[in-house]
Amino acid sequence: MKIIVIGGTAAGLSAASKIKREHKDWDVSVYERSGFTSYGSCGLPYYVQGIIEKPEDLMHLTVKDLEEKRGIKTKIRHEVIKLDHKNKKIVVKDLEKGEEFEDHYDEIVLATGASASFPPIKGIDTGEVYTLRQVEDGIKIRKKAESSSSAVILGGGYIGLEMAEGLKGQGLDIHLVDRNEGFFKAYEKDHSEKVREVLEKEGIHLHMGVDTEEILSEEGKFKAVKGKDGSLIEGDFLMAALGARPNTSLGEENGVELGAGKAYRVNKKMQTNVEGIWACGDCATSTNIITGEETYIPLAPTANKQGRVCGVNLSGGDQEFKGVLASQIVKIFDLFIAATGFHYEEAKELGYDVEKVTVEQPSKAGYFPGGVRLAMTLIFEKGSGRILGCEMSGDESINGRVNTVAAAITLDATLEDLKNMDFLYTPATAPVYDIMIIAARQGLKKI
Repeated sequence: MKIIVIGGTAAGLSAASKIKREHKDWDVSVYERSGFTSYGSCGLPYYVQGIIEKPEDLMHLTVKDLEEKRGIKTKIRHEVIKLDHKNKKIVVKDLEKGEEFEDHYDEIVLATGASASFPPIKGIDTGEVYTLRQVEDGIKIRKKAESSSSAVILGGGYIGLEMAEGLKGQGLDIHLVDRNEGFFKAYEKDHSEKVREVLEKEGIHLHMGVDTEEILSEEGKFKAVKGKDGSLIEGDFLMAALGARPNTSLGEENGVELGAGKAYRVNKKMQTNVEGIWACGDCATSTNIITGEETYIPLAPTANKQGRVCGVNLSGGDQEFKGVLASQIVKIFDLFIAATGFHYEEAKELGYDVEKVTVEQPSKAGYFPGGVRLAMTLIFEKGSGRILGCEMSGDESINGRVNTVAAAITLDATLEDLKNMDFLYTPATAPVYDIMIIAARQGLKKI
């Protein structure tokens, strides 16, 4: 059996590794168009900042590791430019030599990821506009930062905020531009307003509510972002962080259906509608755990889990990917903000009869030094008290707390269930009554 996997990062290598573990005699080949495999793309902002010294430090497995330790034939800087599923073959371009060749397969896995998304802004395809998706992108941005004194970041989402910190850490003067008046508009203000506060405290110049009209450049070099209000925001280079779009051209040309987010529509086994074509990771759809509806959530944990499920089933096993809650966390200087499940307005728009409660509580016992104030919002269904979502802000301790709520949502737990959970306690890590219990108690008063 010959298996080809297109994409040599999270999803693709999870699938390839599982297939090879189950069938050591199968021929498994991976094609990756970048020069790196098995890397942690979420660590790229920290590489740009200099916290991670070398790009190779982001890699878990090298080509040599994959071939010698796992028996997976791996080619980097090789781009699959054509898929001919009828004849079970691909056309590959060696990006270093410029040569093209064919390869054949019995089954194929599309783990082609996603690319930076660009809205139709005049001039955005000219001049020095940087994005962050691959290791090479991080290398280019860090090199540019080392010879610059300022940068403009277009987009105030997760990547834009992480890059504001990363580039500020390199000593640059940072201008952050976003068309929205505030950050994380789906969040309650108890959390989102803290983002503005910490950015202003760290000296980030905020240009909120600025709708970009044009990217100005001169002789190929970025000059400024021009707002529709006439404002000009200048810098040495532009970093665009405006979302991602799934890479689906290969499958589309072979009849693979698209679903939410214009990603490959897959079932819970990671099969597409075309027999013999599988898909997983940032190019594939997921299922919302609460509603059971199709969704598109391009996140690293999802990609890794989907890849493994794909590998299990392609190998002859029987496993389903249960879905996602869009659980996300971001670090913005000394502030952490996270969410799982539905936001309040989102749940209302979906027709749920919902209520919410926001509470604050110290991260440690009140008398123990080093604690910070945490804020938690619980979103829940009236009557039943079923937990539908959670938002938190504070320090790194919110990670475990939001994970706990994610587990509760997955198991259809209620506020009563959460209130009665037996959580760990020691003054150095939590108060006697954890913020989760306090939030659940307050919520029970409103159901």
